[in-house]
Amino acid sequence: MELASVIVACVALVVSLLVAVRQLQQDRHSSHAGVLIDVLREHRGKPLSDARRYVYRDLGNQDLSHGMDGLPSAEREAVRDLMCFYDILGVMVAYDAIDADPVIGNLGGTVVDMWSALAPLVASERRLREVSDPERWHWYFEYLAALVETHPPRQATVRLRPAGSLRREVRAK
Repeated sequence: MELASVIVACVALVVSLLVAVRQLQQDRHSSHAGVLIDVLREHRGKPLSDARRYVYRDLGNQDLSHGMDGLPSAEREAVRDLMCFYDILGVMVAYDAIDADPVIGNLGGTVVDMWSALAPLVASERRLREVSDPERWHWYFEYLAALVETHPPRQATVRLRPAGSLRREVRAK
């Protein structure tokens, strides 16, 4: 009888621990969802959209050897805001304030494209800065781009069911 009580208590403990872990995961997911929605909303907003358009279309025509000071005034502010956005996003991913998979799955290609275009500007700015650790300037943006390159967007969305199977399922109903 004593052995049965111990076994029941151990099973109850294991079940309680599993439920607690699952609850923590759900709580974490809930808090991340709100942050992710805000991030995606800001990313698609006009200011960052215009900044990305400038980077794609016109940044290559600028002399980036002068760092940020080499950009036209209005574009300089837009590019700064864009790089800060990706840098802050990198901080949130690096410190698990937001789950990396949805960020990589939704924005990964753009992050890599933006880093590729902006890396020469960042390198120039790091070279020109007179601070104790210029390599830290937009380090988290660089980190996020490297993370996406090692965990491509398709890999980040691997848990999703293919859209074709979902369409077939809907048609079958």
